[in-house]
Amino acid sequence: MRSFVLPLAAAAALVASPAFAHTRLVSANPAPNASVRAAPAQLQITFNEAVLPRFVTVAVTGPDGAKLHVATVAVDPENRSRVNAVVRGFQRPGAYKVDWSAAGSDMHRMTGSYSFTLRP
Repeated sequence: MRSFVLPLAAAAALVASPAFAHTRLVSANPAPNASVRAAPAQLQITFNEAVLPRFVTVAVTGPDGAKLHVATVAVDPENRSRVNAVVRGFQRPGAYKVDWSAAGSDMHRMTGSYSFTLRP
């Protein structure tokens, strides 16, 4: 009986761990932790899977803690794992935080954030 405990526990951990299938950030432009000289015209966020447009949100906070205006957020029709967000208000040098929320075909909303720095 004891010889079955470890294989069963390992199998249960794999089955009970659906996070492997959830939406996660793969890359972004500007990249996480990047330092850029020019304010981006838009943010480009790429996930590990196609995302559903109705579950995608993007918010940006500036170095003074104020929220920037996110004019549009759209899933790229040519690459449904990429989201383009037009953001207005990159004026001051400093750290900008990007908060995102997205869901793929399993409709499980995942959230995350990353930062980049706008240099003077």
